[in-house]
Formats: sequence, C-alpha cells, structure tokens
Amino acid sequence: MKKSIGMILVVAATLTLAGCQSQTKSTKSTAASHESVNYVQKGLTAVKDNDLAQAEQDFKKVGSHRAKQYLKQLQYLDDAQKAYDRSDYQLADQQIVKGLKVEDGSPAITSKLQKLDQKVQKRLKRTASQSSQAVSSSSSSQAAASSSSTTNAADHQKAEELRQNIVSSSNGAFDADALEKVPDSVVLAAEKQASAKGGDVGMTGNLIAQQYPDVKASTNSSETTEQTLTHDVAMQYVQEHKDELDQATGYDSVVSDQSFDSVGMYIVELRDPDNSDVWYNLDLKPDGTVTLGICTSMHSNQIENWK
Repeated sequence: MKKSIGMILVVAATLTLAGCQSQTKSTKSTAASHESVNYVQKGLTAVKDNDLAQAEQDFKKVGSHRAKQYLKQLQYLDDAQKAYDRSDYQLADQQIVKGLKVEDGSPAITSKLQKLDQKVQKRLKRTASQSSQAVSSSSSSQAAASSSSTTNAADHQKAEELRQNIVSSSNGAFDADALEKVPDSVVLAAEKQASAKGGDVGMTGNLIAQQYPDVKASTNSSETTEQTLTHDVAMQYVQEHKDELDQATGYDSVVSDQSFDSVGMYIVELRDPDNSDVWYNLDLKPDGTVTLGICTSMHSNQIENWK
C-alpha cells in the first residue's frame, strides 16, 4: 500500500513539472510573438516617417514571412528613391515595378512606391519630350545646313541684305567677315525665327551667334576683356546658381525655353514641373545685370465696365 502511494506521488510530481514547463514555453512563445509584432509596427511607423534605415533594422529583427516581404519591398523603395535622387529615372521606374509586385507587401510601403512612381513618370515624360525636341531641332539644323548650297539668287540676295543690316545696326557688335561665312540658309532661318517672336535684326544676329559665336565682334580693352553674353554663358550661369534660383522661385526649376530679345537680352524660362500656370523669367542683360520676374498664363476676364 505504501509502495502504491509512493508511485502515485512520483507520477503526480512528474505531471506537475511537465505542466509548468509547457506553460513556461507557451509564455515565452507569446512574449516572442508580441515582440515581433512590436518590431513590425515600429518598422511601419519608421516608413511613415520616411526613416527607411530604421524600418529596415526593425524588419530584420523579425523572422516572420510578413516581415521578410516588408523588408524586400522596402529595399526596392530605397533603391528607387536613391535612383530618383540622382536623376536615374529609368532605374527608379524598374525598382518601383519590382516593389509593387512583391506579394503580401505592406500597404504603407505600397503607398510610398505609388507616390514616388507619380513623380518618376512625370520626369520620364519630360525627359522624353526634351529628347524629342532635341532630335527635331538637330534634324532642322541639318536640313538647313544641307540646303545652304541650293538657295536661289533671291534668297542669297536677301541673306546678304540681312548681314549688312545686322552689321550696320549693331554699332560694331558683329563681325562682317564672320557673318559672310555663315550659310545663307542659317541667316534666313534666324530672320524667320526672330520675326515670329517680333524681333528685329539685332535678334536675328544674336540667334545666328548661338550657332556661330565668331560672328560676335571681339572687344579688346587695355584694362579688361568683357565676357560676351551667349547661350553657353547664360546656361552656365543657370547651372552655377541653381540652388539660389530654386530658393527664389520656391520650386525645383526646369529650363523650358531660352532666347535673345531684340536688345540682346537673354531670357530663360524657369518652369515649375508641377504647375504650368506660373513660371519665372530670368533676364540676363549684356551689361551683366540679372533680374528674375514672375510670369503667369492666367488671363483676366472682363466682368463689367466701370462707367
């Protein structure tokens, strides 16, 4: 009888110990699960705050399938953002597509990818448009150059008159000998472009100078040599002062158009990629003066007559 009671007590103790151990394992498992959820939530909060590095650290601390998918999607987002920042829009687009295809991804990261994709697509369209314009301009220039030898006598006479008018009205700003070397087709094309913009022979001469800088007469001075205002000089100024111009305009400005006016002033349009109704004109004058003025495409409508 005593032996039986002893065996019962041993079995009971064994079952009690096993139950405690099972409960301990269950408690540890629950704690680990809560900790994983906390790290995932911290990672998503970091994504919301654009702290991708912190989000990556948090997701790496969790071994669940969901966390691994979030981490994979996050890496695509990070790669896409870095590519966008260095203006590699094609690569950014590729990384965004991969990120959006990740199964069981995070809605928060997906939203970030979609917003970045909108910016990337705008940049890709603008780049494609600029490339198309460049190809068109290059084709037009080649066509004009190839037709220079086939201009008729009337065209040649008109080009000669334009050359003379440019020299006579420029107060020595243009070199007659250099202008003679410019093809008739280029002179006539410049005159046509200037007329379309309401310009005079001064603008015609400046448009020619964009392709043939030598037509500008050199001004020698015993004290200093003044820099001539050309397309390259204007674009160099824009590039060197990009940060200042963006701060003044309030947006990431993009050069949309540039040309000389009738008095030799070079006008550069600085457009807002996200707002086509407002832009700034950067005016560079021959004397070195630079001004920045706001413009708008909004038109006023007459609503009544004050009389």
